[in-house]
Amino acid sequence: MGTGETRDSSYSVSGEDALNFTQENEFDMILGKLENDASSKPGVKDKFTSDTKPIINKVASVAENKGLFEEAAKLYDLANNPDKVLELMNKVITPVIPQISTLQLNKERLKDMAHSIAERYKA
Repeated sequence: MGTGETRDSSYSVSGEDALNFTQENEFDMILGKLENDASSKPGVKDKFTSDTKPIINKVASVAENKGLFEEAAKLYDLANNPDKVLELMNKVITPVIPQISTLQLNKERLKDMAHSIAERYKA
């Protein structure tokens, strides 16, 4: 088994393979989702293994290396890796803040995401 692979008794998948499979906004369905109240909505991967954090961290790392910082932040959040979440949120928010109205949709989406993360981390 090479680096970046996870092995279960019946299959193996690399972080790269998982990211390629989930690039069409299927992260939530496959890997699960964190709700605003910090509850976790299980994904398909939960049917195959009980410890999903290593898988999610690997996919998040691949997403980060590809420059998909929003997706990576969501995945690291799902894997309960707050340091990486905050690092990446800093990275995506910093260039958006100075722009007044040109990218209002991006600002609103990122503001909502940052607010949701902040609410969960307050607890």
